[in-house]
Amino acid sequence: LPIYDQKSYLSPSNVNYAPGHKSIVLSTYSVGDIMINDINLLFKDDILIKISANLSDKLKEALTAKYGEPIEEIETTTITCTFTYTGATQEKKEYTTYSTWRDDTIKAYATSLLFYNDKCELLGGASLEIYNKSKYAKYNELNYKAEKEYKERLKSKKKDELKKTLDQL
Repeated sequence: LPIYDQKSYLSPSNVNYAPGHKSIVLSTYSVGDIMINDINLLFKDDILIKISANLSDKLKEALTAKYGEPIEEIETTTITCTFTYTGATQEKKEYTTYSTWRDDTIKAYATSLLFYNDKCELLGGASLEIYNKSKYAKYNELNYKAEKEYKERLKSKKKDELKKTLDQL
């Protein structure tokens, strides 16, 4: 089964606007016999508050061994594939599985996808987030506020530049 390229879907929400926060991105890291890919580590004042990565079966097994069986929710969508050369159609099912592990301070959240592309080829991908609930919630608040302020400054700067350009005409 081909692995879905999640890198092309990184959104600007991964940007850290809040002061004192930094991200470190690793392509791979191994813990024992578990290889972890596409890792993003988020730190607040050099304390790790969130890990994001691709999810493998071995990593999911390790999380289950540490935190117990996850709470799982499965969403199913039926789509209609149309084959380019024949025009024939076929109904296919796509699946999204959400797995959640929790304890008093940590939340681990995994999303696994099985879906079809525009050529009706089955693709899959899985991602994982593990974070300190209270520290990450504070980060989200700070980052949202800092992002808003940054965008307002950027908008104001663009207005000023436009005024300068118009004044030169």
